[in-house]
Amino acid sequence: MKAKHPKANCLECTLKDKPYVPTYVPKIYQYKVLFVAQAAGDTEQYTQVPLTGPAGKQHYSLLKMKGLNKTLMAHTNICLCYPGKEIHGKGDKKPTLLEVKCCFERLKYEIQEIQPELIVALGDPAIPSLTRASGVMRNRGRFLDLLDKYEYPCKVLCTMHPSFVQRARQWIPIAANTYGLINDYFGEGIDEELDPEFILDPTPDVLREYLEDARIIYGTDTETTGLDPRADDMLGHSFSKDLITAVSVYYAGPDDPRLEVIKEFLEDPKKQKCWQNGSFDTGFTRENDIIDEGFVFDTRLAQQLLNSDLPSDLDFLRAQYTTIAPYKPPKAEMKQIAKWNRTKMLEYACWDAITTKVVMHKQQKLLSKAQVNLMQILLIPLVRVINYMEHEGVLVDVNALAGLYSMCAPRTDEINEEFSQLGINPRSPKQLIEFFDLKSSDKDHLQAQIKRDHPKSDLMELVLEYRDLYNMQSKYLLGIYKRLLNGRIHTHFKIEGTGTGRLSSEDPNLLNVPEEMRAIYIPDPGHIWVSGDYSQIELWTIAIIAKEDQMLKDLQDGVDIHYEMCKVCFPFVELIHGTRKEDFSHRQDLIAKTVVFGTAYGRSPWSIAREFGITVVEAQDWQMKCINKYPNLAAYKQRCENEFNRQGYLETPFGRKRYVTSVTQSYNFPIQSTASDITLQALVKTREATKAGLILKPRISVYDDILIQVPKAKTKFNQHLKRFKSVMERKVPELENMSFKVGYKKGINWCEMEEIK
Repeated sequence: MKAKHPKANCLECTLKDKPYVPTYVPKIYQYKVLFVAQAAGDTEQYTQVPLTGPAGKQHYSLLKMKGLNKTLMAHTNICLCYPGKEIHGKGDKKPTLLEVKCCFERLKYEIQEIQPELIVALGDPAIPSLTRASGVMRNRGRFLDLLDKYEYPCKVLCTMHPSFVQRARQWIPIAANTYGLINDYFGEGIDEELDPEFILDPTPDVLREYLEDARIIYGTDTETTGLDPRADDMLGHSFSKDLITAVSVYYAGPDDPRLEVIKEFLEDPKKQKCWQNGSFDTGFTRENDIIDEGFVFDTRLAQQLLNSDLPSDLDFLRAQYTTIAPYKPPKAEMKQIAKWNRTKMLEYACWDAITTKVVMHKQQKLLSKAQVNLMQILLIPLVRVINYMEHEGVLVDVNALAGLYSMCAPRTDEINEEFSQLGINPRSPKQLIEFFDLKSSDKDHLQAQIKRDHPKSDLMELVLEYRDLYNMQSKYLLGIYKRLLNGRIHTHFKIEGTGTGRLSSEDPNLLNVPEEMRAIYIPDPGHIWVSGDYSQIELWTIAIIAKEDQMLKDLQDGVDIHYEMCKVCFPFVELIHGTRKEDFSHRQDLIAKTVVFGTAYGRSPWSIAREFGITVVEAQDWQMKCINKYPNLAAYKQRCENEFNRQGYLETPFGRKRYVTSVTQSYNFPIQSTASDITLQALVKTREATKAGLILKPRISVYDDILIQVPKAKTKFNQHLKRFKSVMERKVPELENMSFKVGYKKGINWCEMEEIK
């Protein structure tokens, strides 16, 4: 056969019978740039021009954002032919190593013919085919040398393939910024990769001299043997005061004199520090009797504010914000960090410190004033509260723990026996799917079938009960017992664990603790639990952000919004029974809640109809009734859609910003994030002293609930409760100085809580 290109080895290529798409070369250049992607796509086999399909549209959009003209720059692929679709049609195939090899001489020839001044490698396999590097995320934004085998000296800019960006919209600003480096390259030029000066294991005097400047913010990092501050050891610290130097210390032992120098530095509020993950580092140093008082910036928290759905680890931030070459070893090697030789440890620590400093320097230019305020006023103080909560931990009633464990077993065996008589193993998804004649046996699917009154709903509920009991035994109860330290459990709270900013937890995850298991969490002797729970906080937030005055008035008047929607959706109940709330069924109440939140959060009538086994027309009617009662919900959704389409992100009154990936996400992010920040703000204020010196003691926070322990003595109890109420019911300046209603409870454990009237 005749080769499709005179320099290609088409005879040996497995794509020899596939459609061929030639390289695009413009007659006039904006910049002498050659974009190299992976292979021709489905659309390109018809257009005969590279990057003209869906990914090409995203590519065009990214270029346009940076003032670049796609038609005035050359485009090609590692392989000129179309490899075909993946199995089940999920995207186009990537070319194999053989196919890349067969097209190499063709690509080499074209590079030499076009003579680009810059090559842009779009994802895999372009990056490893053109440079010595591999891995898109580690190398995006880097300018590397073209491999010698191409016999042409040229720089290669590494970036993501636009098809990836098209699937994950949160990456749009990152990809656009990388494209913007093309302008820098042909304009002011690009920064060379950093080659800093390191000071390894200095004497106490040299270390003190390096740390004496109170006018700057130091990039700071802690090296440890592991991630548990109560079980692992602190190996050393590193610092960077500018963008060209760093110092690192590897402790020789507990009596190392430099440890005292670092303790003085960290505890000096005049010496400003930036951490990459302040919650971890300051928590770890706290367990080593060092309280950081100069914490002013956190690159991980800054990343959450700038783009909460992207990774926030230091290696990712290095690639995003710096020209520092990848230096982090593979995971297996990182697990052996305590066994590294001294020099390797010290150099690695220096890189961490200087990378933190450089990342901070770049992030400061991107953060808005509102975001800086949010970090300084809410998030960094929240880190201190979290450190306190994790350090103190929560006392566990071991007898109650054992009692719950023994109670679960008989009921688990009873349910197991009932299913055994039916010839079914309740832990076998396959058997359950066959028995219930369903597509899935996961929790959501079973709950949906129960809501729709499936004939075997009772058995489905038994399956869910069995799973809860089994998980409680093996995962929660046994897991808690293994994690106990001096009778306490030290949960790890994560500030940046969610895209909305809501606090999450792990080891154990308190958000999913079964209600009855809360009985094992008890206050310290002489104390009692008091909880404050924001009542209907998301509805309040919806009313304020959506400017829905009628809903806000109803909430201020103490109206139950969901009960009102029950009356609107099911008027026949009111006609028969009057206006008593108890006359509406649990299912009707659940439908009313779903309609209210579903309307605000963008759920489709089809989705609601499917969940409750009703017609789409009925669901549409319910949602229309909700809109008629609260008309500004429709206007709010339209505003969110407009912002999503225009800029791709939404912002909250607190200054948070999120690049959303769907219209539905654009509706719920401002509401859920704002509701979360109201609770987080209250959590911070629990640790602020009053004039009388009274400080509250928070121990647990889940969703919109804060749990504190207060003295049992009546006088002190009343003092603490009064203080707690002033915190929870404070006016929130970010939300028109509104204060929110709170429900209070007290109890001897987290489960047995009674209302405080």
